[in-house]
Amino acid sequence: MEMLDGRRPARQMTKIAAPRVIRYLRAIPLGPGGLPGGVRLLSFHPSQPHEGAVEVAASVAVRGRRRAVAASFELTGLENWVCDTLRIL
Repeated sequence: MEMLDGRRPARQMTKIAAPRVIRYLRAIPLGPGGLPGGVRLLSFHPSQPHEGAVEVAASVAVRGRRRAVAASFELTGLENWVCDTLRIL
């Protein structure tokens, strides 16, 4: 969400997000400072389907509208979580 908000450049995402997630986020049309009005996290619901994986259902406010977010994260190594799937619905 920080990338959509213009607070984090895409190049900083390479260690925490899979290339397909970065491509997906880059495809969202943004202004020079990110999305107008920013992105605000409204709810966050994680679940752990198995060890080393977390799935998240969330809702965010984008351009004044509530949107659903689905994401999955995988543990790589001992401490590094990588977002391997992200969709804003």
